Amino acid sequence: MLDMSRPWNKLGELVKAWKSVDSYEPYDEEALHVQIDGCSKDRGPDIPASRPKELQFASTASRFAAYTSIAFGAQAIVHSGIGHRGCTPLAVASSIYTGALQQWVERGLLRRPSLIYSSLSPKLEHTSVPGGRKGEVVQSMGDDLLVFVMHDASRTSKLHTRREGVKVINKPAPPMLLIVDARREGQRKGVNVTLQFNTYSWTPMVFDDRAGAGSCDVAGGFGPHLTHGLSLLPGEGVLLLLNMHATESEYNTETKLTAQASTAVTALNRYSRAQVRDRAASIKLRPEFNEIQWKRQHRRAEMLQLLQQS
Repeated sequence: MLDMSRPWNKLGELVKAWKSVDSYEPYDEEALHVQIDGCSKDRGPDIPASRPKELQFASTASRFAAYTSIAFGAQAIVHSGIGHRGCTPLAVASSIYTGALQQWVERGLLRRPSLIYSSLSPKLEHTSVPGGRKGEVVQSMGDDLLVFVMHDASRTSKLHTRREGVKVINKPAPPMLLIVDARREGQRKGVNVTLQFNTYSWTPMVFDDRAGAGSCDVAGGFGPHLTHGLSLLPGEGVLLLLNMHATESEYNTETKLTAQASTAVTALNRYSRAQVRDRAASIKLRPEFNEIQWKRQHRRAEMLQLLQQS
């Protein structure tokens, strides 16, 4: 059992535990079990006593220990010292376990991370830094963040395509992201993470009152910039469900080269320069307007034909 009472000092051991197992079977002999001492005497940053309990170091350390442990694959967490003076407040423990971890586990949302992004210093082994490369789900991120990319092979997305007739193509669904704020102290802060450009929306997996069930507010946001609507306390984590735009170049069963060649041939046949000049020869306009005029007339005829058919 790994002691996570000083969580920032145990990240290296969590990484080793993550790399040592191929699956997260609860009763596997090598499964990760952790214990958290909510009354740890570990001296953290000097935080004024006037700040709310949820911003005191005991609360921050408890949140960070629990969220990173579950993200790296812990199958059991023993958390002692809850509710005692100077220890993990009961409300904080409730928000961690009842409001997040228990629901994620019961609904089977957690998976072994296939990739972990980290902006912590010093750099953690076996983690990556976003480089803005095409196809990366995380394009950039601010300091003191951990992002766990979780794929679920059993979930699929359906793409409706009209290429070669209407058909449905099943492809792997977008991953879920578990994001953890690794700061040791501070106020609630926007999550400075930018996802790939085709991210349509994102929804945090949170309990009902935070999801807006009792009001007109709905948790989540649109677009790739998480800082527009998502914020975390120091040490806090959140699990995000992503919704992404699908493009045929990414999801079609044809190869990209075949799709590009097909598109190029179609464009060449319809609007090739030779064809435009031949048809525009009969139009008595200045030469520079011939191609533009013919294209407009050709498209207008197409639209009228479509309207008549409908």
